[in-house]
This record gives sequence, structure tokens and C-alpha cells, in this order.
Amino acid sequence: MESELMSHAVNIASFFGLAIAIATVLEGSLSVVFQWKHYVRFLGDKGLKVPISIIVAFTMCNQAGLDFVATLFDGEPSLMGEIIAAGFVSGGSKKIAKKWGDLKGLGKG
Repeated sequence: MESELMSHAVNIASFFGLAIAIATVLEGSLSVVFQWKHYVRFLGDKGLKVPISIIVAFTMCNQAGLDFVATLFDGEPSLMGEIIAAGFVSGGSKKIAKKWGDLKGLGKG
């Protein structure tokens, strides 16, 4: 039982590490696009940043096989799990790191 619990902890830690890496790349690459003068001029006021971020995050999660549900339950990657991971990743690396810190703090209490 303890080794199974440790295995889940390692899987979750791996998920968070990969999620932070993907979110960091996503933030850096999309900031260039969103600050581009032609994006600002033609699309800046259209409310497209969030949908674009989620679509790009989903593509990256899908390619990396990042699936939160499969990670938690040792299952096969699924579309729904990758969509959930994309939403999580598109929230930003700082929020992911905070969630990771919150989870680590739960084990100490």
C-alpha cells in the first residue's frame, strides 16, 4: 500500500513538473504573439487571448501526453484528461507552482 501511495506521489510530482515547464514555454511564446503590433492592432480587443491560450495548451498537453486524470488513476490518456490538463496549464506557471506548494503543505499538516 505504501509503495502504491509513493508511486502516485511520484506521478503527481512528475505531472506538476511537466505542467510548469509547458506553462512556462506557453507563457513565453504567447507573450510574443500577444504583444505583436499586428495582433494588438487587429485582434487585441476581440477577447481571443484565453481561447488561443487554451488551444495551444491543449496541443502541447496532447503532444506531451499530459493527462491529469490518467496520472491520478494510472489510466490511459484521454481527451477529457488532456482538456483538463490544458485548462490547468493555461492558467499559468505561477498558479501551478502555488498549487504544488499547497499540495506539498497538505502532507505536513
